[in-house]
Amino acid sequence: MSTTASDSPYAATSPSAATSATAAATPSAAASPSAGTEQPIATLHSVVLDCPDPAALAEFYRKILGGSVTADGDDWVDLVSDGPGAQLAFQESPGYIAPVWPGDDGDQQVHLDVAVEDLEAAHNALLAIGAEHLESHDTFRVYRDPVGHPFCTVR
Repeated sequence: MSTTASDSPYAATSPSAATSATAAATPSAAASPSAGTEQPIATLHSVVLDCPDPAALAEFYRKILGGSVTADGDDWVDLVSDGPGAQLAFQESPGYIAPVWPGDDGDQQVHLDVAVEDLEAAHNALLAIGAEHLESHDTFRVYRDPVGHPFCTVR
């Protein structure tokens, strides 16, 4: 049986109708209207970074996070984690333009925070694999990956 948009409980036309449709489709949400008790719609699968060379950028992040690099065609590469959680993916973007840090013009749409035990030891290791240090703070440092995405080490 196929389902059309009008058959879906999520095809509501107003916020209150969407809430009612979601509550009707999700028994636990209907039984407990308090915030935070609804069943999630989805789980985070991956964070995707645009870049000119997906394989090279995946290898850079593999050196930071571990895991394994798996190509899915010429324009997409996954960095699959050794443990549970979302993975990083890298998508070829021939017209890629690096974001500006710091910048308030909307260029930086997202950045990664990676947890480290020792900011100084991580700093030296990151520089050795090609990260560019941008700024330091008491509990975090800001870097740029080889194609310009900002990321932070945090403790």
